[in-house]
Amino acid sequence: MPELDLNRVQENIELLRSRIQAKQAEATKASDDSNDETLSINLLTLARQNSGLGQNAATAKAIARDMKRVFEGLKEDRDTRRSELTLEYSQDGPVGKAEHRAKVDAAKEFKPLIDDAFKIYNEVQLIADQADDLTFRTDTYLKMGQTRVSLLKSDKH
Repeated sequence: MPELDLNRVQENIELLRSRIQAKQAEATKASDDSNDETLSINLLTLARQNSGLGQNAATAKAIARDMKRVFEGLKEDRDTRRSELTLEYSQDGPVGKAEHRAKVDAAKEFKPLIDDAFKIYNEVQLIADQADDLTFRTDTYLKMGQTRVSLLKSDKH
């Protein structure tokens, strides 16, 4: 199982993004020059890079799922704390007032943690979504490139 290191995954995705863009530029030039052999080689390299991108996207998704579990867990902890505080505060006063006070106090205690966890979850999910999108767009480019190679080869013959 791959290591769940977000910084490393993000670096890998950015590296692959730049390599894919460069290889697509080379493939486009080869296509414009009607060079089917170079185009084929570039498409093969793009396919390998796209595979690596997909692996990193999957790892980013796993990290996002973990962060979502943390986020959801913090919300459950806040609700548990609210119940505990309600019970504690209701010993000395009316239950209605105790519930409101517990809600406010639990929110103060957990809001920064929940907000931070959601922010991290959201950022990781965005990284995974962007990698998925690039994987899809690269796959589409590969399909168009394969068609172009076929046309160039048929023109040769």
